[in-house]
Amino acid sequence: MTAVLPPPVELLDPPGDPGVLAAARDDLAGAGFALGVAAAHLQGSAARAAAWLGADASAAALQTGTAATVVQTLHDAVTSAVVAVDAHHDELVAARARLSVLRADQEADAADAQTRLASLVDPAAQVSSVVDPPGVAGVLAGFDAAEADRAAEHAALLGSVAEHAASTAAVLAGALAGVGGGGDLGGSSASAAVTLHLAVVLPGHGTSVLLDLGWEAARALTAPGTAAEVVAAAERYAPVLADPVVAAAAVVALGRSGLTQLLTQVGASGADGSTDPLAGVLARTLGAAGAAGDRVPGAAPVLDGVLDPDDPSGDPDVVALGMGAVLAEPGAGADLAARWVRRLLHREAAQGSSSVDRTTGTGPDPVAVGLGVLVAAGRSDTAAGLLSDRPTWDALLGRTWPDGAADLVDLVELAGRSGAAAEDVVAAALTAAGADLLPGSARVLTVDPGTWAVVAPALTRVAVDHPAPLVAGLGSPGAPGSAALLSGAALLGSTEERRGLVATAVERAAAGTDTSAAVTGALVALEDHARWLAWLLPTVVARHDAAGRKADYDLLVTLPVLLVRGPWGQALQAGAGLLAPVLHADGSVARPAPAPVPTGPGGVAARLDTSPGAALDPAVLAGALQAHDEVAAALALPVPLAPSPAVAPELALPDRTDGRPGRPVLPGHPGVGAPGPR
Repeated sequence: MTAVLPPPVELLDPPGDPGVLAAARDDLAGAGFALGVAAAHLQGSAARAAAWLGADASAAALQTGTAATVVQTLHDAVTSAVVAVDAHHDELVAARARLSVLRADQEADAADAQTRLASLVDPAAQVSSVVDPPGVAGVLAGFDAAEADRAAEHAALLGSVAEHAASTAAVLAGALAGVGGGGDLGGSSASAAVTLHLAVVLPGHGTSVLLDLGWEAARALTAPGTAAEVVAAAERYAPVLADPVVAAAAVVALGRSGLTQLLTQVGASGADGSTDPLAGVLARTLGAAGAAGDRVPGAAPVLDGVLDPDDPSGDPDVVALGMGAVLAEPGAGADLAARWVRRLLHREAAQGSSSVDRTTGTGPDPVAVGLGVLVAAGRSDTAAGLLSDRPTWDALLGRTWPDGAADLVDLVELAGRSGAAAEDVVAAALTAAGADLLPGSARVLTVDPGTWAVVAPALTRVAVDHPAPLVAGLGSPGAPGSAALLSGAALLGSTEERRGLVATAVERAAAGTDTSAAVTGALVALEDHARWLAWLLPTVVARHDAAGRKADYDLLVTLPVLLVRGPWGQALQAGAGLLAPVLHADGSVARPAPAPVPTGPGGVAARLDTSPGAALDPAVLAGALQAHDEVAAALALPVPLAPSPAVAPELALPDRTDGRPGRPVLPGHPGVGAPGPR
């Protein structure tokens, strides 16, 4: 039989605490009253600076008016919040009161139904009977119907409270929006956003408030926790970190160690090519920090010191990958890209390879990412600032570029549009390219031939538009740095087309001056050196490559074959010897063409003799020849050789322990005279 009441329906109270809401309402009401009093004072006589005159009075009136507007906005926001919170408090109290009534009715109905069932059922007969006595079904049905009504009303009450809570939240968000705290902010970040807004709009509110926000954000970002917790903290503070002063203060508070910690997390998580949300927040923060200028001293050293170029461990390489991931995000900006690309390249130069090559990650090359940011920004002054640095060019020209160095070419072209600053770009690039070709250098060719072949045409165009460094170097070849610059110019002119373009630009720049003839004489010596480099470098590179192929062949074929004994060993050794020339692995190269013969003084006279039948001024010719000899001495040009076949220069194997494996080593000049470029 079924004469048993079902379990009662749960009638739980809706979420929310009326006491907390009442306290919040009262606090808001008190704040609203205080704001109302302040607004009244600011609108009255206290708002007028009666003793102030002229510009001071106008400035005071402006600041007072701004303060009055802010206070009134706050008063309106607090008033809206008081009304909304009070209404929700009443809604919640009413719902809880009604649910108390429903629970009381439920208890009464259950007791009544239980009493009626007890009067209808005989306990002795209940055990053996399979049929409910008359009237039991009606009692149970009545109780079930009442429970269904109560459940429906309970659901309606909960829905009404939830809907009212959502509308109250919308009102509060709208009130916050007027004071800088709108959007999806919550908790401490909403409070920080309001504080930031007030610090910006209130006169004299003080940079100290913004600095405090930056320090607060830095503490949250470096607090102990998981990577996910760091990302969550970054996203909470992202809105306030968009302010330059707050961002710069956060950078200072983070310091090198804190910023390195965050970049390490980004680099490690993005080693597989994925994107860490932290990278986007850091990009916008560090980009904004650069706009703070002198208002927050100390941020620049942190950004500059975040990567140790001399640390041989792999930790800085993970940091470098993080730097690339940050630069790839919107908001990083050209200034940060230029700053970090220089730092990344200095580390490459110190370690002999890129950070990507030194890690197992598959992320993008941070240097290439940075150059892409600079090109996209289109700021010629920033491009020129980066490319005016000689060590930067050392690394740029010494590395390989999987994408063909397209962004580097575009950056050179962009820097060429920077006006006078482009002259520094030309000087730095040519000095870096030519330093290894001078007497007394290490003789290790650090300029990558493939990179130079791509960049040289663009650099030629910039040098043609800005020939002043070349004219100055030709006029004073003995000045510090001039020989390296001229050596780089000779390398630039190692093709006939580029050589002609540069010569035309230089002669045009010197035309009509007292030094035009001397520049022409010096230019002849430079062109002789350029033709000699055009002959030498392919031979050197070919012999270097041949030596490398032979070393690989000996390691993989010749040495293993020597381990085989008996007739089979002899046969294999003979076969290996015959196979080496077929595979171009015997170390031999084709005999080079005869070395070019320098035109020398005769070339100078011919260049100056532009009017047939008219004798050259001996003084002019003497000055031109002296300039020729000075450049020839600076570049250590060989004496003219007889027009006979020349033996290819000897080539020493490169030192594979100097951090630059596989670089060709240049010999001296063949023939008699001063040693050539090394």
